[in-house]
Amino acid sequence: MNLHEAADVMLCMNLAAREDRRDAAWGEFARHELRVERIPAVDQRWVRCERGYDSRARYACGLSKRIALRAAR
Repeated sequence: MNLHEAADVMLCMNLAAREDRRDAAWGEFARHELRVERIPAVDQRWVRCERGYDSRARYACGLSKRIALRAAR
């Protein structure tokens, strides 16, 4: 099975502030002819408390993943 058979559309999480990473990733996606949609990642600066995580950054990452999973559904 290749990636085209696994999913019609793939999601990529990316912080708005990291345009350099987004540009590099989109170049690779195009090279491999992948159809990818961007999900904006939650910036740790927007998080007020850790809610049981080790840091605000880890909580923001977990929250971003939950948002991506909901979008994929």
